[in-house]
Amino acid sequence: MNKISVAQLSALLLSCDVFVLVCLTSSITLTTLLGFSIGTAIQLIIAVPALFCLSRGEKISFSIANRWIFLIYSIIWGGLIFIRIWQTSEVIYIPPNNIFSEKLVITALVGLVCLYISSTGLKPLARSAVIVGGFGVICLVVIILGALSKAEISHITPKNASLENEIFTGLAMSGNIGTFILLAENINYKKIKTTALYFLFRALLIALIGFISILVAGKINTRFPVIMAVQLSQPIKSQRIDSVFILIFVVLAIISLALQAIVSAELLKKIFPKFLRYRTTVSLLLMTLAGLCLSDTNLYSSFYAITFIIAFVVSSLITLVGQKGD
Repeated sequence: MNKISVAQLSALLLSCDVFVLVCLTSSITLTTLLGFSIGTAIQLIIAVPALFCLSRGEKISFSIANRWIFLIYSIIWGGLIFIRIWQTSEVIYIPPNNIFSEKLVITALVGLVCLYISSTGLKPLARSAVIVGGFGVICLVVIILGALSKAEISHITPKNASLENEIFTGLAMSGNIGTFILLAENINYKKIKTTALYFLFRALLIALIGFISILVAGKINTRFPVIMAVQLSQPIKSQRIDSVFILIFVVLAIISLALQAIVSAELLKKIFPKFLRYRTTVSLLLMTLAGLCLSDTNLYSSFYAITFIIAFVVSSLITLVGQKGD
């Protein structure tokens, strides 16, 4: 994969994190934000062994076993991204009567765009993410200004929410941690400092968006609290989300999916050196199949959270053992 800067790496991953947060289908409370923060801290801790390896010049993807682990990891995460796109599309536009054909149309259109973007490589996608990130900051400022007149402290009410479940939810939403470690191999900066800054900015961004959602839509029983908060906060009066924010959502979705396609295609290249063509196409097809197979599962279950952590810890241990064996 191409070398990218810290700013490009951060923009890529934060774009993916915001997309997943926008697609959240459970209520947001202060307990939720606390759980997400603890989940972020847990991920930072389990990332330390991998960062130690990277700081010594080792590559996580050097091991054949790790290549397979992260290939399966990225395909599953890509499938979960597809599911989120399908689910969220129901509230950002009026879907047709045939839900199955809707999935096919959305998958085909998004897949074609991702296929084109992925063919250009990681660096152009990373540059685009920086531009999208800047535009996203402007949109976030607009949302905050619109939320000032609609925010109510009374929306911050205690609700029956398990901190343990919220931690698992936060961990299940953070499939990008595997992608982060693979991308960290392609930056020439201090790995630990870069990681700390990324996790810090991610925690602050999630806290900001989550707190706005609580203040604006905290008492509204809705499946997509962040989208509802955006709908209520935007200065443009409309029953549905404004077209500008639809555009942002689509771009974030494409960045998230294209990133997984690029990572998966690169891993396929390393596992099968003679597999020179159609790697990205195969990756997108596998992600689509994974999404169809997992579409009836709970995206925020402890199963996904624990699976992501185990995959990450096992790959780090494999790299550490390999170091000791040299």
